[in-house]
Amino acid sequence: MTLKEKLLQKSNLWHVAAVGIFFLIASVYLYPAFKGYVVDQADVRNWAGATQEIVDYREGTGEQIGWTGSMFSGMPATQISVIYEGKDIPDFLRKLYSLFLPNPIALVFIYFLSFYIMARSFKIGPLVSIVGSIAYGLSSYFIVIIEAGHNTKALAVGFAPLLIAGFIFAYRWRNWYLGVALSALFMTFQLSANHLQITYYMIFILIALGGVELYRHIKMQGGIARFAKISAALLVAYGIGIMINYGNIKGTAEYTAATTRGGSELTIKADGSPRDLTSGLESDYITAWSYGKAETFTFIIPNYKGGETGQIGSDKEKTALLKYADSRFRNDLKGMNHYWGDQPFTSGPVYIGIIVVFLSLLSLVYCKEKAIWPIFAVTILTVMLSWGKTSWALLSYF
Repeated sequence: MTLKEKLLQKSNLWHVAAVGIFFLIASVYLYPAFKGYVVDQADVRNWAGATQEIVDYREGTGEQIGWTGSMFSGMPATQISVIYEGKDIPDFLRKLYSLFLPNPIALVFIYFLSFYIMARSFKIGPLVSIVGSIAYGLSSYFIVIIEAGHNTKALAVGFAPLLIAGFIFAYRWRNWYLGVALSALFMTFQLSANHLQITYYMIFILIALGGVELYRHIKMQGGIARFAKISAALLVAYGIGIMINYGNIKGTAEYTAATTRGGSELTIKADGSPRDLTSGLESDYITAWSYGKAETFTFIIPNYKGGETGQIGSDKEKTALLKYADSRFRNDLKGMNHYWGDQPFTSGPVYIGIIVVFLSLLSLVYCKEKAIWPIFAVTILTVMLSWGKTSWALLSYF
């Protein structure tokens, strides 16, 4: 078979079609980005102000400053804006992966493409993979974090499916070493996004999938040796990804001890009770953004808790409904909040879609993939962790 014939194989044409569909949807949905418009992201505006001193010094001297006085009483520049030597190639590959598209089009495109690659690693049909990718990329929360300016989280979420894809490629491909090589690249992408919280939660999924692969290999002749060999190779691959991003990871770890997350010099709490100097942040602070248990229904009903934070009077559609309310209370109702969930405020609900949830539950019955149940178990675990305050109380009890 000639190279041309290989390229024109039906499976490859599906891949080209998938990339084209993802590009088209992301571009149409966020087309103003091509005209130079940017999303007004509060966190990005704050970051731009915090990095100005660092950027001016770097552009003026050609050197990287290690400290900035523009944040708090001064802090390491490594936590704000540092250009590490030797990262040109990984950065180029990451931009190439998103077709050098402008943000936020690039972020949504990464959502789509990464999920598609993951789905195909499980040998899911191309059409179903495309549909699933669109459902994943257009989940409301993934759009909300872009609006809020959580670009590092968006990147980490976008690259997360690639970690699963590399993992599955390594254990299930004949050329397992290619899967290991991809895992090194994908871990580099994931860590370069610099949102280790997402990476941490991905470990739960990889452990669950590792259990599935161990079970599969136990049933294979010579499977244990193969599993051990691939597992060791994957650890090396992940280590390569860590080493490439080591400068940033080490800087974060060192600085943590000097932040509120590393403890406090204050000996008493606000209520006058003694403070444990080794405890770091108080549990109430850590769990302030806990997702309410009842709020979990927003997965299938977007406005189950009222939607985004904001006055009812600022929403024309909701204001129009006030004509049915008692005239004595209309003004008071206009000043009330749409949102009445457990979080301090929110830019929008975590809406997955009732069709997607229904199909996910249906897959538990009809899907033959052995990984489905461990993934379901991890899903339940992570939803319970998102409840935060309740989960924390249960852990404290035990």
